Amino acid sequence: MNFRDTMWKLIGTLVLTLMITIICCAAEAKPRMTIVFDIDQGFSDGPVQTGDLVGLGRVANDIKAFQTRYDTYALLACSEANRTRLDAALDLLSKAKVPFLLDVYSSDSMLVVRGNMPFDRSHGRALSIDDLNQYRRRYGRLFAGVRLMELFSLNYSLLACKLEGKTWLDRSRAFWPDDNFFQPKYVGDYLAFASRNKMFVIFSDWYWTFDHSWKFDTDTVHQADNEKSLEALTEKYPGTVVVMYANNEPDSKSERVESSWVDHFSSWREHGAKAIGLSDQAWIHTPETACDEGQLIAWASDAQARGTEFLETEPYFYWWQFPKPYQRNYDYTQDPAWSERGKATSRLRAFASAFDIVLPP
Repeated sequence: MNFRDTMWKLIGTLVLTLMITIICCAAEAKPRMTIVFDIDQGFSDGPVQTGDLVGLGRVANDIKAFQTRYDTYALLACSEANRTRLDAALDLLSKAKVPFLLDVYSSDSMLVVRGNMPFDRSHGRALSIDDLNQYRRRYGRLFAGVRLMELFSLNYSLLACKLEGKTWLDRSRAFWPDDNFFQPKYVGDYLAFASRNKMFVIFSDWYWTFDHSWKFDTDTVHQADNEKSLEALTEKYPGTVVVMYANNEPDSKSERVESSWVDHFSSWREHGAKAIGLSDQAWIHTPETACDEGQLIAWASDAQARGTEFLETEPYFYWWQFPKPYQRNYDYTQDPAWSERGKATSRLRAFASAFDIVLPP
C-alpha cells in the first residue's frame, strides 16, 4: 500500500470515528424513553371486561412495533369482578411477548364501580400482595411492574369534600375511607413486593407541593409530609420507583407547569428513584377525544429532550379505535360499526411517527 492509499485510509477512519461520535452525542442528548401504554382502565364496556381479544390483539401488535426502538409495556386495570376476563387479556399479552404492568393502587379502583370488585375499594387497592404473587408466578418477568396512581390527588379531593363541603366525589360517598386515602404502609407493601421481584413501580400524580401549596393543603392535607413519606420509601427501595408527573389536572391547569415540572422532579433521582417520568394524557383536554395529538407529542418531546426516562400515555380509546366508555352493559364486539376495533387511530400514527415508529397497516 503506497503513502497516498495509507493517507486516504486514515482519513476515512477519522471521518467514520467522527460520525460515530456525533451519533452517540445525539443519542445522549435525546435519551431513549421507556413507553407505557394504558390499554384498559377497568370500565365495564372496555376491551377487557367485554372480552375483546380481537381488539386487544391489534393493540398488542402496535405495542410490538414500538418495541423495535423502545422498552414498551402495556398497562391494565385489575379490579375486575370476573377475573377470567383479565386473565384472558394477560394470556394474550404473554403469548405476544408484550410485558405489562397492573394498576394496583389507584383512584380508579375506588371510583370505577360497575363490573369491579377491588380488594380494598375505600383505599383504591385493586389486588392484594398474595394476588400479585400469584400473577408473578404465572407470568414471570412479563409481569414487569405495578402502578400507583392519583393517591395524592384523591387524598386531597376526599379531604376537601369531607372538610370543606366540596361535592366532587358525592357519587362515591359510600366508599369514602374513614382515614386518609393515601396510606404510606400500603405504598410500602407494593414497593416491597416489586423490589423482591426486581420489578418497578410507577407512582403517578398531578398533585404535588411544587404547585399546590395553599393554606388548606398545608394545614389539613399535609402534602409535604406525604411526599416525605414517599421519599423515605423511595430511598428504602432504591432503583424501584418511577416518580411521574401526570398532566391531567382538571381544567387544564397542568399547562401552567409544562416548562417547569422536570426541574421540580429531578431531585427524586437523588432519593433513589429509578427514573422520573411523564404521564401524558388526552385528559388534559375536555373532552379528551378533542385533544390535539400535537399537544401530547409536544409534552412528550419536551420531556424526552430534558432527560425524562419514562413516558406513560392514555386513554386507550384516544389512541385506538374503541368506543368511549360510559360504564354500561354494551358489547360493542357485536356491533358492525366496530369491526375495525383496536386499530390505531390517526392520532397514534402521528404519535408513532414522532418517535420514528412505523405501525402495522
